[in-house]
Amino acid sequence: PDRIIMEDNGLKYTVDIIDGQKTGFFLDQRDSRKFIRPFLNSNTKFLDVFSSSGGFSVAALAEGCQKVVAVDKNPYALKLCLENYELNKFTNKFEVVEGDA
Repeated sequence: PDRIIMEDNGLKYTVDIIDGQKTGFFLDQRDSRKFIRPFLNSNTKFLDVFSSSGGFSVAALAEGCQKVVAVDKNPYALKLCLENYELNKFTNKFEVVEGDA
């Protein structure tokens, strides 16, 4: 298929294998996404720059960060960020910003 839903560290992600950036998902960052989670909580405001499809944003949202902002220059990547937010049924504040970091 062109798109799949996968699980990484207990979180779900939509991965666009054909039109996603590079491989569609940065699997090599799995340990890093897991590593940051204990440092995040409901008092944290998290900025994910070069967010791609939101791997770090989703990890931050899972830890209940009060606000997460994802920045990427690719509007399609930001669309995937929003899909991943909805896929995991988060309710904390999430914003995407199109821009070149």
